Amino acid sequence: MTAVNDAAYRLARAYPGGVQSLAPRIGKNATTLTQEVSGTGTAKLGLQTAVDMTLMAKSVGVATALDILNTFATECDCVVIPHPAAGMSPTNVPEMFHRLATLSKEFADFLGVTSKHSTVDGLSDNQKAAILKEGAELMSAAQAAMGVFLHGLGGAASASHES
Repeated sequence: MTAVNDAAYRLARAYPGGVQSLAPRIGKNATTLTQEVSGTGTAKLGLQTAVDMTLMAKSVGVATALDILNTFATECDCVVIPHPAAGMSPTNVPEMFHRLATLSKEFADFLGVTSKHSTVDGLSDNQKAAILKEGAELMSAAQAAMGVFLHGLGGAASASHES
């Protein structure tokens, strides 16, 4: 079983009511979905089914709803960064300062990890993972800060770059 199928298998079981409840909500037969996520039989897990499973699980608050997406990204040596508008509270001055403080902290953490692991001997897989994790957190904080500034200061960003 691939890592992505493994994540789908866990997600199907984490869904309230399990595969029996999830399958009809995404237009599948429970037996077929079980075969798709377990890699048995001739049924294969399709991309659209994985998307449907993820969205359905996310809509009911399953904590591991994004596991398929995150596992797919990891398999591709990538990271998933949440969209800045997701879960953003109404914009105000304290929120802006909070986002900037978080961005500053993440930048410091990223510099700390990269300088700690800088060697002439190359990087271990664990060191690469630590740098990738801190880089992703830095990008996420940057997107959140941009979201507050671009969406919270009267709408769309101006095309002008004047200071």
